[in-house]
Amino acid sequence: MDLLALSFSTSAADLGVHSRAQVLAYKPTETLIGRTMMAVVYPAFVRHKDDPDRIRSTFRSSVGAAVAVLWPISIALVLTAPETVAIILGPGWETAIVPLQALTVVAALRFSQRLLVTLSRAQGYLMRSVASNFGYVFILVGALALTTPISLQATAGSVALVAPIFFFVATQVSARLVGL
Repeated sequence: MDLLALSFSTSAADLGVHSRAQVLAYKPTETLIGRTMMAVVYPAFVRHKDDPDRIRSTFRSSVGAAVAVLWPISIALVLTAPETVAIILGPGWETAIVPLQALTVVAALRFSQRLLVTLSRAQGYLMRSVASNFGYVFILVGALALTTPISLQATAGSVALVAPIFFFVATQVSARLVGL
């Protein structure tokens, strides 16, 4: 969503920098979350759909596993962003360092969105996740409208500031779905 908003209001060079930073930030966590973890979690949610205690247990285990795996990866990537950019993107991409650091934090928080969508699909309540996603998009577009004219770093920062809000909302909706 942030790339779409940026495409209307920034230069092609800044859009490219943000895009590369986003790929570097999201790829490790999206691979772990999107493919591996959710391939295990979704069938468990479906299998235990009528057993609230098992759903709660699966939910708690999923959150615990995600924190144990994603936060160390994210912290390492934030701390090594200058080296990561230099090695993977090469010289001339230094402006991608701050966006990479900000978007790495966002990537770790996006787990709550993935878990909410997975849980909602398994429980037959997809509209709850759709509604929270619309709220996220609305807030994100507003934040991007305010910060895009300032700088690429401000834009990445606004994405990083909106992510905890959505993380909180998605976590609350998920907790309600499992009865916590």
